[in-house]
Amino acid sequence: MLQRMMLVTILCLATVTVAAPPQGGEAWDKISPALWAEAAKAAQGLVEVIVTLHLPASLAEESGPFARPRLMAIDAASQEVAREVQALGGRVLERYTYIPALAAVLPATALVNLASHPQVQHLGHNFQVQAFDAEGEALMQVPQVRQLGWTGRNVGIAILDTGVNYNHPELSPGGNTPSAKTIRLWDAVNNDPDPMDDAGHGTSVASVAAGKTLGVAREAWVVAVKVLDANGSGRSRQIISGINKILESINNGNPFNIKVANLSLGGYDSNSWPPGQGTCDSLDPATFGAFESLRQAGVLVVVAAGNGGCTNGVAWPACLSNALAVGATYDDTFFTIGFGKGQCTPSGCVDSMVNADDVTCYSDSGEKLDVWAPGSETLAARGSAGQGAFHGTSAAAPYVAGVAGLLSQAVPQRTSEALYAALRNTGKPVTDRRNNITRNRVDAVQALQALQGGGSSSTSFAYYVTGIARWPGFPPAFWYSDLAMLNPSTSVANVKLSFLSSSQSLTPVEFQLQGKAQAAWRDVLATAFNFTGQAVGAILVESSQKLRVLARTYSQVQVKQQDDSLAWGTMGQFIEGQEVSQALTSGKVGYLVNLRSDPPFRTNVEFVNLGEGTVQVEVRFLANNGTSIALLTLDVPSQRRVQVGRALPDGHQAAYAEVRVLTAGGKVIGIASVVDGNSTDPTTIPLWIP
Repeated sequence: MLQRMMLVTILCLATVTVAAPPQGGEAWDKISPALWAEAAKAAQGLVEVIVTLHLPASLAEESGPFARPRLMAIDAASQEVAREVQALGGRVLERYTYIPALAAVLPATALVNLASHPQVQHLGHNFQVQAFDAEGEALMQVPQVRQLGWTGRNVGIAILDTGVNYNHPELSPGGNTPSAKTIRLWDAVNNDPDPMDDAGHGTSVASVAAGKTLGVAREAWVVAVKVLDANGSGRSRQIISGINKILESINNGNPFNIKVANLSLGGYDSNSWPPGQGTCDSLDPATFGAFESLRQAGVLVVVAAGNGGCTNGVAWPACLSNALAVGATYDDTFFTIGFGKGQCTPSGCVDSMVNADDVTCYSDSGEKLDVWAPGSETLAARGSAGQGAFHGTSAAAPYVAGVAGLLSQAVPQRTSEALYAALRNTGKPVTDRRNNITRNRVDAVQALQALQGGGSSSTSFAYYVTGIARWPGFPPAFWYSDLAMLNPSTSVANVKLSFLSSSQSLTPVEFQLQGKAQAAWRDVLATAFNFTGQAVGAILVESSQKLRVLARTYSQVQVKQQDDSLAWGTMGQFIEGQEVSQALTSGKVGYLVNLRSDPPFRTNVEFVNLGEGTVQVEVRFLANNGTSIALLTLDVPSQRRVQVGRALPDGHQAAYAEVRVLTAGGKVIGIASVVDGNSTDPTTIPLWIP
């Protein structure tokens, strides 16, 4: 057991006074709150802005980021908006060839004028970011994968950071040919082709991912892209510039086979992302679009979750939905270990008596977090030739990027979505005791098996859809369910449907769903599962691609029309498929609002247990003023649905419920249904988790 005390400085953004944006029209809505606040502070001065360009809707159907019509549209829109910027007294800082965005400086008073331009989709804040300042290979079973011959050879891992010291023994020589270890791609800070590191952070990050003796993928190319300055600071426009240069290299034949991009950096903004729950795609469509272009080009984007000690969300840009957000765990046992102040820990934080795979107190965590990896303490390249300790989610992210490099060599035909799923859905489950969020700590062997088809997570975007029925209700109703799913990507999705029911065991259904296509079933139990009996339950949808999953459960009854003819059916209720990350976990409270149980209306509740072992769920019904109405406790078996009809006692025109998972480590999804007894038409009440 080691006893030590360390101090790691966590760099965060300064708080900015918030100014309420004006109201009145579409142009106002295009401007981000953070940019409004900056404009208010600048008064009559200048502000930097990231302009997301509007492209024709038809281009969304193009097959990739390098389609000629798309590139021509980006160029035309960029030129037109650049002229408008100049006409408004501003100047363009940078235009991007492959990303529909540009960076500009503009008078604060001209924001609305620019937002009114038809080619402008969004005006965003030029986010400020900092570098996020171990031997975890054994925990992640990296040596076992290397012993199989996978070393990252002929795979490029792009390091977007402070640059890379390509003269360091771990990372030399530097150059622009395949014989180099470090590829000198671009310096977006100084706009030149020499990304030499003058801060040290990027060198450490690169050595963890692909150093010759310290790295995970020891024979991979390090593709150096400098986006942070000598102080470890940068702006989002430099990140976009670096990504644009990566896309240019890929479009020019991808000579260094770039398959992974690592960003051990990030920031927070008091006006728009302090951080927050969920994802931040709408906050920053320009960087989201840049990440999406990388994804479509087959590149996995790995981003450090942040060192702010926040438990309600991760830093920007890890919060973007198309980034693999990596949080940090310990790789050894420590008696006492302390860290400096962070975004959510102004007095710093101290961990006592921690073991390997315990979550570090400085790591950001929340719904958007994807995986854990060792972040304290890591041996990495330091200085001009030395080695030393390296800490933070900055160290955790390149561990994952290195594993992604190994897997990219082993399975070169993999899609970025398949690689994302293999890393995210295998490994050792680790629960953050601060917020009960459970994510997997990356395991290289398990991820490799999944990617090669020997593990379950090759189809591991998982969606649970409750309320699936082929079942008689209160007479004269008989309940049926339809199911639809949309694949918005251009890649084929491997899909598996499983029916979860305590009364029926149905053979799972497997099929492929083409890109930009929808699959739909009327009476899904009969048409998809070939089941014509009676059953209720939930459907688990597993997919190799992200899907939009939606069910409709409705009552089939005879209804007399105005002309005295008979028609069948009600509209029913729409129920969304939910991922495990959307589940209610122990230690949190969920709410069901706008409930009603006064004849003819009744309220039913139902829950699906997503974990292992039976969990106990408590539902406490309350009147509008918070006084108790009734308490319901129910046991939900593993991977099963439990429903309670007329759960809310009669006589209440309006009520709400608090829902808790009483079993430690349990996780459930749930809904309420308010049913009109006259028409038998139900309304879905989703479970809200603040």
